Amino acid sequence: MVLGAVGLLLTSGCDRQPTSPSDVASVPFRFAVAPVDVQQIRSIERIVYRPNRVYPYLQIHHGISGGVVQAPADATVTAVTTTGSSTRIDFLASSGLRYYLAELASSEVGAGTTVVAGQPVGRAGQQFESFFPVVGFGVINPARPQPFITPARYPDEMRYGDSPIRYFNEPLKGALMAKVQPSGLGEGLLSFDIPGTLQGFWFLATVPISESMAEANREARLWFYYNDLNPVERLITYYSPELTLTGDRVPNEEPVASQVTPASGVVSFHFSERVGEFPTFENRVFVLLVEMLSATSLRAEAFDTTLVPSPAFTAGARTYVR
Repeated sequence: MVLGAVGLLLTSGCDRQPTSPSDVASVPFRFAVAPVDVQQIRSIERIVYRPNRVYPYLQIHHGISGGVVQAPADATVTAVTTTGSSTRIDFLASSGLRYYLAELASSEVGAGTTVVAGQPVGRAGQQFESFFPVVGFGVINPARPQPFITPARYPDEMRYGDSPIRYFNEPLKGALMAKVQPSGLGEGLLSFDIPGTLQGFWFLATVPISESMAEANREARLWFYYNDLNPVERLITYYSPELTLTGDRVPNEEPVASQVTPASGVVSFHFSERVGEFPTFENRVFVLLVEMLSATSLRAEAFDTTLVPSPAFTAGARTYVR
């Protein structure tokens, strides 16, 4: 069965070593107010690794359609970008920290505008995938790079992305944490590449580094990561003509990516998928073979075990790199 990945900015687990920015007490920057008045926030999601979302940010569910969205800190507007019905505003604070407000219905400021904390800058919009108006809120902190093996593959939102909640003082921080659903998950950990292991993000060797995260190259990804809603649940994203996995759950009995190294040889992952159309579909077992050729390269190939009962790598295996 295919299980889609939905996420919060939380990944943790006892069988790997997630990397995360430590406490930011030494960083003088703090947000003064929340982008949405706390009393008007219905809930907050923290998003990381949905198949179509790879930036760490808060998704704030506004209680009022068209409600006011305010600048959380003094800053200068560096860009206002509208795509379809969604608007994003980028800001630069004097400390050098960048933040953005996204998924807005409209903007009330333009590039070059200087704003102060609490100043209205836009309106919350109703997004098709949410029951409530939403506001995306992200932080880009160049002083705190994430430890990707090949940083140039990723946009700044990933390379320098951090959890916005870490940049609030109490009692506002606690008030925002109380809105996070599901509750009790802490501030969050970003789980990225673990050098020398299978854990993390891989890309087809034919994809230029600078185009790794382009939408056109989505099917060039092979990712091993964790479900943000359930931090012990392992997930995989993989695309091939034989098998497509977009955030599917890796069964508990399958190999743990953070424990797979080049010395492990060929490892296999098994998935049950429905083939055909209702009501004549059938469940089949697919096998994904993976072999790390080095710390930064691997080969992978998928098979339908109904057609290939004893899978083994063929000349059709594809090479992925960090």
